[in-house]
Amino acid sequence: TAASRASASAAEGAAAAATGRFEGAGGDPKKCKETIHIFSVASGHRYERLLRIMMLSVRSKTSCPLRFWLVENFLSPNFRKLLPTLGEKVGFASSVVTYKWPAWLRAQTQKQRVIWAYKILFLDVLFPSEVDRILFIDADQIVRADVKELWDVDLKGMVYGFV
Repeated sequence: TAASRASASAAEGAAAAATGRFEGAGGDPKKCKETIHIFSVASGHRYERLLRIMMLSVRSKTSCPLRFWLVENFLSPNFRKLLPTLGEKVGFASSVVTYKWPAWLRAQTQKQRVIWAYKILFLDVLFPSEVDRILFIDADQIVRADVKELWDVDLKGMVYGFV
């Protein structure tokens, strides 16, 4: 069930926090030590290609350590195998998250609607509680500035901020 999966994820999250598993990688520790967490969704080979470009653009503009969070349900097996090597070469850490569609919510027949739901509806259960803040960047975006600027925006207690 979703509840047992969430509690298992919470236990894993506590263990990961103790070992520092959610830290980022890469960047310049003299300029920035704080890990910036970035969430993105890619479905299909074309969007996986665009996701790699987005990741490269973020890394090239950002001096902080980075951790990318991706929804495992939509990644191809080849991309999952490539991800650790890409992270090592480019300089970022990555984690995959997954969530089973809740039985109480009407099943969606269009994949795009499922993806939209993951982007907004399930944010509170997708990530470990130790991750206090996360930026969502669409896979098809090219980042032209340091995402630390966006990371540092004071949301004044709001849950979501949109740009």
